[in-house]
Amino acid sequence: DKSITNLKNLNLFSNVKMQMQIVPNSKNNTLDLNWVVSENRNSEFKLKGNFQGKDLLGEISLNINNFSLLNCFHPNNLKIIPYGDNQKVLLDFTIGKKLKKYNFSFIHPNLTDSSSIKFNCFYKNELTKEDINFRNLENNENYKINKFKSTIELNKKINENNNLLFNINYINKNKIYKDKTLSFSEKSKIYKDWNSQLIFNHNSISPDIIFPNKGGYVNINSFLEFPKSLNKLKTNKFEYFKFQMKSFLYKKIFKKLISKIGYEFGVLHNSNKNDDFKQFYMGGTSFQKENLNQTNFIPLRGYYEPNKLYGVISPKKGGSFYEKILTELRYLIVEKNSFKLWLLNFFEAGNIFDSYKNFNPFQLKRSIGTGI
Repeated sequence: DKSITNLKNLNLFSNVKMQMQIVPNSKNNTLDLNWVVSENRNSEFKLKGNFQGKDLLGEISLNINNFSLLNCFHPNNLKIIPYGDNQKVLLDFTIGKKLKKYNFSFIHPNLTDSSSIKFNCFYKNELTKEDINFRNLENNENYKINKFKSTIELNKKINENNNLLFNINYINKNKIYKDKTLSFSEKSKIYKDWNSQLIFNHNSISPDIIFPNKGGYVNINSFLEFPKSLNKLKTNKFEYFKFQMKSFLYKKIFKKLISKIGYEFGVLHNSNKNDDFKQFYMGGTSFQKENLNQTNFIPLRGYYEPNKLYGVISPKKGGSFYEKILTELRYLIVEKNSFKLWLLNFFEAGNIFDSYKNFNPFQLKRSIGTGI
């Protein structure tokens, strides 16, 4: 029964009432069980239209499940859509007068028994308005944004609790302005980036993520951005580097009282001294998108949110090092089905430093509080 349930959950077979064929093996006194199944061709095609402002957009989406890239080259499987290897192909197109988007993804979830691979390619062309009349042009719709992004991602499941992810990304974004003849010809490159990321995750939290009472969580993230040109590669091996580690440990003290202990540390190197957007910022619990990079925002309860205009805890131009410790005591008051209510007491301490010379692991901003 368990084997049948697992096969059903794969969503790969249309015939779930399987006929078992027993093949005896007289050499080692065993039986080979052959399951006769029918593959499920569960592809999906969507076509729709909608309005974005005054612009009419047409959207086309094709989702192919149980795809087989290998069967594309097999002479006996020359079909419109070859199936059989549990691969996924996603195609999305959005076409309008001012906006065009194209997205392609290929996912192989079973590259090996414990690893998967994903390839994604995205292109966007958008006609956009400036907030002010740029270059005194009468037509305010005066530039296009072109964005291209491609990603290759490898995911390795080490065991039940540990996972390793590696990806390589390329991003190219530029503006194309209208010249005096109102034709799009003047190009201005605003962003070009090669980067790579390596992430290790450990998650043994149980029984759930809402109110865990045992286990731990560890995230180790390293990010490397390569120089934007070969000339810079001679002087700088990398443009930007970031390393972060987060860890939490949950322990049941007695029946409804749970403790949580956490530690975070981060360090980065930014070759572009004028680019403070990629620096670390700390403080508060909410994130202000207009000011900071969300991935580099470090919450710290009891303090104001960071703002690059006046800094607060963080230096005005952000920091290159940070450290944070956390302890919590949680007491479960109400538990009914998925609803849980608990009393929380916390102590946090952390700080950000603008250089390694000023880094002091004992010079931390502290906060203490309680709540429900």
